[in-house]
Parts: sequence; structure tokens; C-alpha cells
Amino acid sequence: MQALDKNGIDKKLGEILVEKGLIEQYQLDSALRLQKEENSLLGKILIGEDYINNKILHEAIAEKNGLEFVDLATRPPNPKLLETNARDDYFRLDVIPWRESTESIILATCSITDELRKWAISKYPYKQVDFVITSPFDIHWALQANFRKMDDEFARLSLWRRNPNLSARQLFSTFTANAGIIFLAILTGLFIAFPAQTFLTIFIGLNILFFSTITFKLISFVYGVERDFSEKEYNGSYPIYTVLVPLYMEKETLPKLIEAIKNLDYPKSKLDVKLVIESDDMMTLSAIKELKPPSYFEIIKVPYSLPRTKPKACNYALRFAKGEIITIFDAEDIPHPNQLKAVLTKFAENDESLVCVQARLNYYNYNDNQLTRWFALEYTTWFDIVMNGFEKLKLPIPLGGTSNHIKADILHKIGGWDAFNVTEDADLGMRIAQLGLHSATVNSITMEEAPNTINAWVKQRTRWIKGFMQTYIVHMRKPFSLLKKTGLRGFMAFQFFVGAPPLIYITSPILLLSSVILTFGETPVVQIPEWLFIFAIYNLIFGAASHIIFCMIASLKAQKDSQKLFPRPLIFSCLTFPLYSIFHIFASFRSLQQLIRNPHYWEKTQHGLTKKTLDSQAI
Repeated sequence: MQALDKNGIDKKLGEILVEKGLIEQYQLDSALRLQKEENSLLGKILIGEDYINNKILHEAIAEKNGLEFVDLATRPPNPKLLETNARDDYFRLDVIPWRESTESIILATCSITDELRKWAISKYPYKQVDFVITSPFDIHWALQANFRKMDDEFARLSLWRRNPNLSARQLFSTFTANAGIIFLAILTGLFIAFPAQTFLTIFIGLNILFFSTITFKLISFVYGVERDFSEKEYNGSYPIYTVLVPLYMEKETLPKLIEAIKNLDYPKSKLDVKLVIESDDMMTLSAIKELKPPSYFEIIKVPYSLPRTKPKACNYALRFAKGEIITIFDAEDIPHPNQLKAVLTKFAENDESLVCVQARLNYYNYNDNQLTRWFALEYTTWFDIVMNGFEKLKLPIPLGGTSNHIKADILHKIGGWDAFNVTEDADLGMRIAQLGLHSATVNSITMEEAPNTINAWVKQRTRWIKGFMQTYIVHMRKPFSLLKKTGLRGFMAFQFFVGAPPLIYITSPILLLSSVILTFGETPVVQIPEWLFIFAIYNLIFGAASHIIFCMIASLKAQKDSQKLFPRPLIFSCLTFPLYSIFHIFASFRSLQQLIRNPHYWEKTQHGLTKKTLDSQAI
């Protein structure tokens, strides 16, 4: 922003704004008071409090400094002056070369700082450097216009160029494909030559896997059931916080989303909100313009390229993120107002190895129908209890797709999100763990809209399961390295929570049908031993009973939670929860088909289907 005196209080700028009638005196007094409290720039506070917009503020800054104000939209910079290798400097310093003559160069900036002057002298040693003033959004728009291809390549290929083994871009190598074909051929041959023995071997193996998975989940649940729900006051300084909001065809959800972000209990002068839209999504762009969000909201337009995924869009927006901490809110999200402060408290209470904090997630429209009630119970069990158990057991946390808050320097270090992975969140959690760093959870909650039709739910769950398959394939390319970096417990957690569920959902119905045909057909082929039959029945009962108990405990705890997620026990939904697996089975087969035919396809979840609403002030 504007150059300020050493005390950070520029009354002269404020007086100019008041004299011109651009702000009221009480607004200036309020901004000066907040400046002392937040240790922020006066201009940032005026914008954050929505007292003034960026353009008008910087026109006043230009007048105060006796400089020309330039609107880069109507008088764009000379593209010949822009250097590719200086792109990051332009963004960091909020500067862009604008005009050049034989003896001088004119730089457009919104803040003439000592750092900028030193950079300009070293960059243009044989030129006289002059300045004009523009707004930071003008500079960002100019960067988007001139470095679109470069930023798009970063968004798509940053991780793959850094470490191709950790990217899902080339999911199946020739070796992997051939190995898969050979394995299926051998398995088919064994079934033909030794049908009974092959079937029994697979039957035993899957029952052991099922038992181990439920047992591991039970252990995590027991460790996570006791949780400290007390909220501690944050007393530290406030870093700049970037909020990425990826949007696509989201006109219906925008008003409550923008209102929820405005209601965040955080200094608005330190908020850097990016509304990330696709370049051809004119409907969402028009809706944003109609709503006229405060000036700390910025629109980032992602150019068309494949894959067209949420992580690619977030990577593109990452090139324009100013924050020390970065989080994502989805279009339908309503985060608790205290969330950002709660995350900072969590970071402050831990050492530097904590680099990511996951907030709790649940659904405000849980009572739409039976499907949404099951979905809410699943989320309550996972985010309120099991994930807390992961944290206590120091296991890698497969992050949720929203409301995970990560330190920006770490995100840049690991190459951002994987643009080709459709569950970039779970993958990010594993890459964090492989660096010897860890993630944690925080009590603050984000309420979302649950898909309330079977079609919408299946599409969303297809993407999630496909993403878990992608993540498993990617991180098991070097299993011994994964074991070494995450430890035995972390490695086993990855097997049971990422790898096993899709396998169980796909193989269980096939195995059940095969056992009926082979055992009870006209000419029985297999005689299942009594002990194995008892073990299989025990697994079914153990799995169903465990999930019913998980749901019962989670729903009772949710009733006592400060947010009062469930005003009454969902007893029937808990007792019938095992039936929810039927939908998972269908989605898993659909995921497998997409994994083979279209692995990077992002199947959008439709929002705005529910009639339920939630005021962000009510959570």
C-alpha cells in the first residue's frame, strides 16, 4: 500500500480522503484505532472495513505523493517490458514496468517502498526510474493478462516437474499396465485350473483385510472419542491470511458464501480472499459483480486447459496469494466465524512441524432425507472423532477438501496441489507426512450443503473414491520409501483408510455372489470350511455393529457440542447406517470405470439443491 511513516499512521492521507468527502471523519478515526490494534496499513484497513475501494484509495495516494494515477485496464503496460524471470518479483513487490524511453523507465506500483527502490536500481542500473501509482488489483490483472500461459503451466505441472513420482498425471505407466494385465491373466488361469483353492485364498485374504480395517478404525475411534472442545483466545499477531474459493457455476451459493467470509472474526485488513473462477464462467462472474463484495475480495480467472480440476484452479490462484497461511472454502461452505483465529491458536500451541490444520466439517441440511442423515453421521464420525484419533496416534491425516489451513511456504515447497488428483486433499496430507511434518485438527467447524439426491451423492462419491484410488497408486509406487517416511503405523493407516475401502466395496459383492454360485449351485465347486464361514459372518456382524456404535456415540456427542449439530438423536439413521454401504458399492464400481477411462475428469457436485439455509452467525 502507501508509504507510511515509521509509526505506521498516515494521518495526511486520511485527511485528504476526508477533505474530498471520500470517507467520513468517524471512519478515519475508526481506521486509525484499528491500525494500532492490528499493526496494519491504513489503506488496507479502509479497504477491509469497506470504507473505500482500491481505485479511489490509490488515486488519493497518487495525489498525496504528487504522482500520476494510471488505470492499467485502459492504459495497459507495454508487454515488451515484461520479463518472464521477473514475474515473481513483480507480484511480490506490487510493481510492473509500464513505459520506457531512451533514458528512463516508468514503473507502475501501489507502494513505493525502500525494498522496491533497491530492486529498481539493481534491475535498471542505467535508467532513471520513475513511478506512477495504480491499484494492486490492476497489477494482478496485468500479470494475469501477460503471464497467463506461464501461470497455467505452473498450475498444471508444478508438482509433476518437481517430483513426477508424486503426481497422478501419468497414473499408469507401461510397466504398471503390463503388470496389471499379467496379474489378471495369472489370476484367471488359477481360477480355471484351481477354482476352489483360488477362491478360498482370496476369500480368506479379503476377510482378513476387512477385519483389520475395521479393527484399525475402532482403535482410531477409541483414541479420538475424547476431545477437548474448549476454545482458547488467540492473543498473537495476525498474519495475512489467504482464502481461496474455487467456483464453477455457483450463482445460487454465492450470497451466503460471501456473507460467511465477511462474518469471519479476523482483521479484514489481513484477509486476502480470492474468488477463483473459470475464464468461461460468465454466470458466476456476473453474480459476483452484482453482489459487489468488499475490496479485499479479488477475482482470479483461470484460463481453460486440461485437466479442469479444483486443484489446478487453486494452484493458479496460488500465484496471486499474499498470505502466510492459505485455506480453501468451497462454494457452499459456511465456516464458523472463529475458525481462522482457532487455527492460529493451534499453530501457536505446537512446534514448527505442524504445518496444516483441518477444521471439522458437517452438513446444515442433514435432515433433508435419509441419505443426508447418513452422510452427516459419516462426517461426524470421521471429522469429530476418527480424525482426532489420527492426530493423537500421530498418523498421516487424509485432509478434507475444504477448511484445511496450510502454511504457504510449505505449500510452495511441496509444489502446491496435484492438479491431476481429484482428491488433492488426501494426497496433500500424505505428501506432508512424507516430509516428516504433520497435520492436526481444530474444533472450529465449517457447515456445508450435503448432496440430497442419490444422483448428486453418487457423482460426488465417485470422484472421492476415484481420488483415493489415484492417491493409493501414486504413493505406493515406492512402498518402502513410504514405509520409511511415515513409519509402520502411518503406512498401515494408509493401507486401511485409503487403499482398503475401495477394494472392499468392489470385491465384496463379487465375492458374495461367487460364494453363492460356487457353494450352492447345482454342482458345488467350493466347500467353505466351517471356521471360515463363521469368520465371514463375524466380520459382517462386527462391521455393521461397529459402524452403528460409531454413529450412536458420534451423534450423542454432536448433541452436546457447542454447535448443537443434531438437536435430537438420529437413532433410526444410526441403526440403518450399514445400508449406506450399498451406495458406496455402486459409486466404487463407477469410480473404477472412470479411473480406467477418464482418470482426471472432475465430476462437479451440484449445489443449491436444498431448501435449508443457515446464517453464518448461528454456528
